[in-house]
Amino acid sequence: MLPAIVAPLALALIVVGAWANSMRLDLADQEREATRDNGSGLNRIVADGGSVQLYSMEPQCDDCHGRGRLGVAPSDNMGLVVAWGLDPEQDHEVWCVDSKGDKAMVSTLNVDSDGGAMQAFAFPSGDVSRFKEVYVAQKDGGAMYMVHLSPTTGTPPAT
Repeated sequence: MLPAIVAPLALALIVVGAWANSMRLDLADQEREATRDNGSGLNRIVADGGSVQLYSMEPQCDDCHGRGRLGVAPSDNMGLVVAWGLDPEQDHEVWCVDSKGDKAMVSTLNVDSDGGAMQAFAFPSGDVSRFKEVYVAQKDGGAMYMVHLSPTTGTPPAT
């Protein structure tokens, strides 16, 4: 009777193991694709050079110790966040807010152990001018850093 139970259980373990491995491989593929997309976006921003505008991210709380810059390349619909002094123990996200107040998360930041991060992202639509703000926020709702975009051009005044 024992072999009759062991065989189906062994088969079930094999199926679950294969499924878990498939999920792991899918996640790895998605991560590689996101890294490649961000890398090509960063390459476009750097290559575009002259049309990239850099702006300061302003802390929105007394306990916000980080600082950063936002680069916007309107012709490529790309942005680049460079930040330092962030809490490496927290997850950080990049959000865009359009003129209607609708929010869209466009990226997560990979913060290194020293609190530094650099992440390229694509604006959610093909028209950067639709957005009035870009901000970096801790996922838990803690520290937040804001860039207010000009309502007429979609790009903030240069700093």
